[in-house]
Amino acid sequence: MPGVTDKATLKEMKRRAQEELARRLEPHGFAGRGAQLLARAAPGASQFVHLMFVEDRAGGSLSLALNLAVRHERVEQLANGWREDLSEREKKQTATLGVELGRLLGRGQMRWEMDSAEACARAAESAIAPLREHGLPYLESHSDIARVKERLSSDDPREWHQLAGGRALRLPLVYALAGEPRAAEEEFVRQYDFLKSSDDFLARDYPAFAAWACRELGLADRLGGRP
Repeated sequence: MPGVTDKATLKEMKRRAQEELARRLEPHGFAGRGAQLLARAAPGASQFVHLMFVEDRAGGSLSLALNLAVRHERVEQLANGWREDLSEREKKQTATLGVELGRLLGRGQMRWEMDSAEACARAAESAIAPLREHGLPYLESHSDIARVKERLSSDDPREWHQLAGGRALRLPLVYALAGEPRAAEEEFVRQYDFLKSSDDFLARDYPAFAAWACRELGLADRLGGRP
């Protein structure tokens, strides 16, 4: 459709798509936060639906995909508090778990194409059904830290919904906050060994993180500052 690749038109379509989706999610307690983010508070956690727009300027189309994320505030404070390379704003934007809606359903990335204002409404209406049926229950269940622990402790990386380095930072913290201090201490060691064996860039700094987190949590630092 002519004009779809115009910047102003694209901006308007993105705004319209968010408005349409926000209207459908409002009864579930979600409100707009930022241009592409809808948020809902839960006890100890925040739930997010992030609108990701994929532009195909050559083909003149715009597509919508939806990402889900849960942020456990205390976990993220501890996962990021030691880092001097992140601004305070960046530290507030991290998530404990996150997954694209289509991948949650095992379908790969799901996209809804839009080429007009009317198509934005159709895309939102089409997306809301799987979001209500699968996305919202995912957000709700993973607002329970016990469910986060279960997912991050899986032996299957596809289940983590987190990068390996992100998991290494968070899983020991989740154990500690779930009331399992000895398991947390052991997990710091296991995660450090995993990072070293996989030559992850975080391995170099992980002992410093572990020492800082253990002090914050009142745990024994079993890494002992090892390089």
